[in-house]
Amino acid sequence: MADHIVLRIPAGLSTVDETAPLIEWLTVDGLGQALGPVRHGRLDEIPPGQARLTVLAPGTEVADALVAVPGRNASKLAKLVPFALEEQLASDVDEMHFALGGRAPDGRLAVVAVDRRRLAGWLSALASCGLHPQAMFADTALLPDNPAHIVVMIDGDRVMVRRPTATPVTLDATPIDLALELAGVFTPGDDRTLGDELHLLIYASPVDWERHQVALERIRTRVTTLKGQILPDGVLPLLASAAVRGAGVNLLQGEFLPRATVGDGWSRYRMAAMFGALFLVLHLGALGVARWQWHREESTLDAALLAAGREALPEVHNLSRLPSVRLAVEGRMNQLRAASATGVVGSLAAVAAPFAGSDAIVQSVNYQPGNMQLTVDVPNSGFLEQLRQSAASHGFKVEIESTVPHEARVQGRVRVLESGI
Repeated sequence: MADHIVLRIPAGLSTVDETAPLIEWLTVDGLGQALGPVRHGRLDEIPPGQARLTVLAPGTEVADALVAVPGRNASKLAKLVPFALEEQLASDVDEMHFALGGRAPDGRLAVVAVDRRRLAGWLSALASCGLHPQAMFADTALLPDNPAHIVVMIDGDRVMVRRPTATPVTLDATPIDLALELAGVFTPGDDRTLGDELHLLIYASPVDWERHQVALERIRTRVTTLKGQILPDGVLPLLASAAVRGAGVNLLQGEFLPRATVGDGWSRYRMAAMFGALFLVLHLGALGVARWQWHREESTLDAALLAAGREALPEVHNLSRLPSVRLAVEGRMNQLRAASATGVVGSLAAVAAPFAGSDAIVQSVNYQPGNMQLTVDVPNSGFLEQLRQSAASHGFKVEIESTVPHEARVQGRVRVLESGI
């Protein structure tokens, strides 16, 4: 997979002269894994054209929303969206650029909006250094989404907050507990939020964690759980990984859609095209030789496929009437695999091994799609670690939510999450 340069531009970038603020960038592979350290410098220090360029725009200058608009036609939606957001935006919609994303589970359309002149200024500053991004995302939109936690990312003087199923918000990070109140996480003045459980997952660099440690301890008394994830190289590697996976809405749509010139494309891919033409000639020759072999083996393969179909689909009496026996067999096998590898059966199977031959007891099971909570009575806390290792070997994840020692044993509450949750 091609390498990516993920570049994060600061607020206010419009030129590349000596007054321009420093930027940070990171080279990652096609899976979002860092290929080196985070670098800081001027925009004109980035070598152009050596990797696919993705740009992160400051979320403070990009508005995002979920809009209830009907239809699937992109051109019609582009005309409807400005009117749907007109009352929510402080700026004139005629001066805004709108980019459309996918639909949320409730059917609303994800939309991001940015001042057209500001976006054009960013692209002009990049182009003056020979940099032409293929994608641009608001950094706020790349904040991890966790259905079981409120995600908080401390980024210098800013704090980004993402509540489950809600669009992220960016606020002043000082004081951070006040920022969380403004984001709707807490009720102002409450010492602790009562009623619903409240779980916080906080990302921060070592410097930012130390800087806000006192406020974070105050916050700890107001939530059910608070988990900290220290980012040794800052927030860019985490955001870059999400950007490469296309987690946000790409701002480069419509009039800002990237356009590559024919000359540039041919100079970069001339050698690949020559090898491709040679391969095509050889391939066509090989097809003539292989054709008679395929015909000879066709009858043998058909017989084997019908035999497999009779075994996998005993309820079908006339397999020849199926549009595709192979697809029908594959569909049945996929159903069987999915039933045993996911859902409540898969979740229980992922943690079953440690219970074999032990006196551990499952006291209660609460399952929701992709998320199973167990209350267990086990001999010791080491048994919970065995559950974690067993789940990992099956592609699941175990979170230990609480442990309570009693009568030389341990009662624990654990959560079993399917891969990707």
